[in-house]
Amino acid sequence: IKDGCTLRGLTFDGNLDSNNYYNYWGTSGAIYLSSNNAFVNRITIKNSPGEGILCFEENVVVDGFVIENCNGNGIHFGANNNVQVLNGIIKRVNNLARRSNIMTMGHEGGAIAHSDQVHGCMVSNIQIDSALVAIADLNGHDDSLNHYDRIQAYNCIRAVEFQQLSGGQTLRDLRLTNSRFYNCGEFIITSNPTGPTDSTEYVRDIVIDNVQFYNTTLNLNARNYNVTMSNIYYEDTSSTEINATYCYHLKINGLVKNGGGRIYMSETPGAVLENFEMRNVNASHFLHLADAGGMIVRNGAFYQDNAPSGFI
Repeated sequence: IKDGCTLRGLTFDGNLDSNNYYNYWGTSGAIYLSSNNAFVNRITIKNSPGEGILCFEENVVVDGFVIENCNGNGIHFGANNNVQVLNGIIKRVNNLARRSNIMTMGHEGGAIAHSDQVHGCMVSNIQIDSALVAIADLNGHDDSLNHYDRIQAYNCIRAVEFQQLSGGQTLRDLRLTNSRFYNCGEFIITSNPTGPTDSTEYVRDIVIDNVQFYNTTLNLNARNYNVTMSNIYYEDTSSTEINATYCYHLKINGLVKNGGGRIYMSETPGAVLENFEMRNVNASHFLHLADAGGMIVRNGAFYQDNAPSGFI
């Protein structure tokens, strides 16, 4: 598709009729958009044997779409600058991986998936139901300066993946705001666990604000720098703990945690946990600080209706 194109009001269906148009699709997906300054509006994609939209190049706007029932990813980014993906519904994607653990589409990531060098993007007002990962493969190949707003995800194997890869220093300046995750496994912010411990290769400068987690665990285990979390609601019926290890300058302000396991923090110099409320954890105690290193805990409240033996 040429540069500067506009696509509007189209429907792509991989199961058109008995003539088996499926064979003409290949495995890449419905739309392969390698076009600068493109605008895609009111697109419906169903039953893709591959991915929904493969979106490459710069200054692309995808606005108002439905992607449903794809074997591969919903929207797959790669080598993008300043892309906007707005007002969409993505349902039942990554079907091969979720059903049979078959990874055949190349980058089997999730509803919103990333390749290398995806930065300066805005993804906003997206509803996701049943994907491998809601927001997948944000990694240390310069996937930076991205903002994810109003993401509502249900029934995914994993919620979000912010992962700094080995030898990288470029995954930074990411924002996730005004979002909800229901039954989405875990939300991870992590770096290469075998890399240096001095923060030189850490994912860094992350802002998470006004986000709700329902039976979706938060995993900060192993290495991040300058993560700020504000106005977080966390409800979990499991006993999985929130694990924060080697998290330098972690700031958590306004956490309400109902159920789930304890909070475990180790090697977290400069951390602040404040203005929080924790209720009825599924553990013998709420908060475990192990060699935390110069952190501040203040203005919190703990409630336990039926305290187990041990201490709170």
